[in-house]
Amino acid sequence: MLQKIFNKFAQALELNRAQILRVQQFMTVMQEKLVMDDYSLGMEEIPIPVINEVDDEVIPMIDYRPTTFTDLLSVAYELKKSREFCEGCSCEDNCIEPEKCECQLRTLTNTNNKSAISGYKNNLLLEKIFTGIYECNKNCKCKKLCPNRVTQQGIKVPLQIFKTFEAGWGARALCDIPKGTFISTYTGRMITNEHFSGLPKLLQRIRSNPEDVKQSLRYVAFLGDLVKNSKIPVSPIFYVDASTSGNIGRIFNHSCDPNMFAQYVFVDTHDIRLPNLVFFAKRHIPSGEELCWDYGYKPGNPNMNTECKCGSTKCRGKLF
Repeated sequence: MLQKIFNKFAQALELNRAQILRVQQFMTVMQEKLVMDDYSLGMEEIPIPVINEVDDEVIPMIDYRPTTFTDLLSVAYELKKSREFCEGCSCEDNCIEPEKCECQLRTLTNTNNKSAISGYKNNLLLEKIFTGIYECNKNCKCKKLCPNRVTQQGIKVPLQIFKTFEAGWGARALCDIPKGTFISTYTGRMITNEHFSGLPKLLQRIRSNPEDVKQSLRYVAFLGDLVKNSKIPVSPIFYVDASTSGNIGRIFNHSCDPNMFAQYVFVDTHDIRLPNLVFFAKRHIPSGEELCWDYGYKPGNPNMNTECKCGSTKCRGKLF
């Protein structure tokens, strides 16, 4: 099975000899420590193996979802309604001229810093766009492989889930990742504030049980800056509940000096309440390094009592 996983890695990424040797080093360890062949259960193009070199714990099973979903009629209605007003581009040249593509122009128009890089360059996002990236969608005339559909292509980087010594399960790359590379989305079950009843009790538990921190962050509204700067009504507020459903995005741990950044990306809707949360490489990430993002703790908040153990020289001391 491991050889099949490796073959898929090499084929999908067209690895050179040096890269193949580095991946094979991890495969040697995995042979003895593998606890699951593929966390995605075949739902991703590249399998996501799980290893445990720390103890005998088996990773909890979830309802793996490559994309966010909902099983609530009221939420499904809101999603359907928002998608009806999603505009597409008129490009017939596969969007090779960003200054003429309506979707890419929407990203640029909403960007406060007009001199900044305003979108993807060679499938890379080199800096965070706080007002969001607008990808091409099903209403566009361009093809599915146009350069403005980066996150829709699924996970292309070989990833591995592993047991950490301090932070439960984590994830790392099995090859070098260039700066700006799309790594994964954060998916789960879409709910609204009306269905958001479980968080208060969970927050109370966090004060005495640090292991609950990551679980609490699986109930997330990723709308902070977008909502603050918007004059559009934002009720109801939508949340992604990844407590029992989701993808590898729910595994990523926190670091005060992260190697990934979280980016809002609009794909099948332009509703400001409904961006996808997507992770990109903040810098070059060497093979084997744990993938982390910043959970967003604000120093000085008296309600944040959980000690951070990220180990960074820039550690703020508190995680949540």
